[in-house]
Amino acid sequence: MDTVTLQCKYNLQGEPLYTVKWYKGGQEFFRYIPKELPSTQVFALPGITVD
Repeated sequence: MDTVTLQCKYNLQGEPLYTVKWYKGGQEFFRYIPKELPSTQVFALPGITVD
């Protein structure tokens, strides 16, 4: 099994962050929306483990 570390670094110059979404093969596996509760959602995708 390969391990990959994904990071999202951003500079919005004072603007609020709306969303961060990560996809593999056109399918979303991670979503972060700071104004929603819960702010983080993980979607099951074979071969992807989010911790």
